[in-house]
Parts: sequence; structure tokens; C-alpha cells
Amino acid sequence: MSTATFCPLTVSGGASPSCHGQEESIPVSQSLPSLPENKNPQCLSGPAMQKALTAWPTLPAWVRALAEACDGQSLRKTASRCKVSPAMVSLAINNRRENWDFIKSKVENSLMVSMMPCPVLGVISSQRCEQEQKTPFSAANPLRVQLYRACHNGCKHFKGVQK
Repeated sequence: MSTATFCPLTVSGGASPSCHGQEESIPVSQSLPSLPENKNPQCLSGPAMQKALTAWPTLPAWVRALAEACDGQSLRKTASRCKVSPAMVSLAINNRRENWDFIKSKVENSLMVSMMPCPVLGVISSQRCEQEQKTPFSAANPLRVQLYRACHNGCKHFKGVQK
């Protein structure tokens, strides 16, 4: 019977062969737990994380989150979650471009929880902020009017063209 190794230090028993020198073998025939994003900062042995550590002189937090997500799920699922192509995720992990602003914001908005102040709604997630910015103007709802005006008239988080 073949066996798989698990890192006993990862959250939810995430797969991570020999990352701490401590291995716990379990039979492969047993059902393996789902692999969430790796939350343990000591456990850096997934293939995507190893590529990122090799490619980047200093690993930015957003690349670390991207590599952890790829190791926990798959590259394709992570790309879908970030709304970018799998090729772009691979390029980011392997540091194959000069300007990363586009994917950095996508990763931060989808994989890293960040909250920001909204003058109309209060404290909201960056995903919600981005969603509200993309919503077209509608005079039917007073809240929509307030949000549209707040976003388009000088909000520092607005990513479109200011009016």
C-alpha cells in the first residue's frame, strides 16, 4: 500500500511533504482532507511556494498569498478566483514581468482581506468597493445615487476616470 506524507503542523492537515522534518504517513486509500489555503507561515514547501521563493529576491505578501492559494487549491482555480488567466498567475509566481500592478490588485482584492472606508457605506471590503465602482448610475435608488457621486467625485479608492 502506498502512503502520503502530511505535515502535522499545517492547519486542517494540509498536504506538505517533509516541510518540518516531521512526517506523518497515512495510507493513500484514506480520503485526504480538502486542502485550504496554507495558513501556517512555517510551512513553505508547496511547489508554487518553492517557485515563488526561488524567483523573487524578497517575497511580497501578495505573491505569498497567491502561491499559498495555488498550493491549497490549483493554479486554475486560483486564477479563476482572482479573475485572471492561469498564465498570468504562473508569470506572477515565477516573477516573469516587470509591472505587477494589475494582478497585485486582483490578488489583494480576492485572496487577501482588506477593508477600507466608504463615505456612504462605512467600512467595506475592497471587493465590495470595486463592485460598487463598476455599478452604473441609477437615479431610481437614492443610495445608488449617493454611491455613484461619492465614487466618481474624488474618492481616493476610485480606479476609473474621475469626473
